[in-house]
Amino acid sequence: MKTLDTVLIVEDDPIAALIIRKKVEAHPAIRRSRTCANGELALSYLQAALAGGEPLPDLILLDINMPVLDGWQFLAALSTLPKPREVPVVMLTSSIDPQDMARAHAFPSVRGFFSKPLSAPVLDLMVGLVG
Repeated sequence: MKTLDTVLIVEDDPIAALIIRKKVEAHPAIRRSRTCANGELALSYLQAALAGGEPLPDLILLDINMPVLDGWQFLAALSTLPKPREVPVVMLTSSIDPQDMARAHAFPSVRGFFSKPLSAPVLDLMVGLVG
């Protein structure tokens, strides 16, 4: 199994973010996580990393419904960032709408679409999607 240095969690619900972070950081293939409460903060984090020559996360776990900049807006902005490599995104959301799933997969960076809550087997699948 591939080792991921950093997983970026983009989740506005503080309880959900805490639970996801704990599960991510307990995974043997993940070294660390970073949490952003909305898409705008996540985009700023990525822009700062690019400007400073810092490494990008190996995986982004992205919620859809968030204030300020939602998951769709974040994906659109992410696709325009001049980055050295594509950052894989996995949607982790409460949505079970097939239209949301289809819309997510229209973005080249999206590797998967999973419903909350995050479980250890699903996290294993997510890690396996990064290649």
